[in-house]
Amino acid sequence: MQTLKQNNYDIVDMVEVSDHYAYCEQDLIKLTQLANKHAARLITTAKDYVRLPNNYINEVRVLLIDVELQHDIKSYIINKVK
Repeated sequence: MQTLKQNNYDIVDMVEVSDHYAYCEQDLIKLTQLANKHAARLITTAKDYVRLPNNYINEVRVLLIDVELQHDIKSYIINKVK
């Protein structure tokens, strides 16, 4: 939510789900109705977007997030992978 606010999104409502949540048809019906009630658009991360039922992929916007690792963390990860 912080990223949305930092990018000047007007948040009218929010529905939190657990990590790796598997959306079902009924979830998207409810979420779409909620968005329509507020004349709003649904938005999610790319990670969760790929879990949406195919017939809803055009109904939801994707929030792209870039991750920048500090040099010491990046070096640690590279050394662990080797």
